[in-house]
Amino acid sequence: MCISLQRVANFSLDTALRDACASDLKNRCQHSLAEIDKDANVRESALNCLQTYKEELEGDQCKSEVRVWEHVSMLAVMSRVGPTVHTKIRRIKIPYD
Repeated sequence: MCISLQRVANFSLDTALRDACASDLKNRCQHSLAEIDKDANVRESALNCLQTYKEELEGDQCKSEVRVWEHVSMLAVMSRVGPTVHTKIRRIKIPYD
């Protein structure tokens, strides 16, 4: 598995997202990095929170890293699906900064 896909699968490897969003995770999503590292349910909740509130996050770098994470997540999905689904997914436009 390439490093980018590992970042999606394992939040602790995504140091850019962790560093950029630590404050937003604590203040907006009510989760600390320590809690996220210990519990998969908390990790999923925290990532969902970042995605849900990405336009309202305090840090511009955090917003950018969430968009990168979403893009890499989409690539991970595309790598696991058949060519027909892949063609449909490829048509989805992902906005960049």
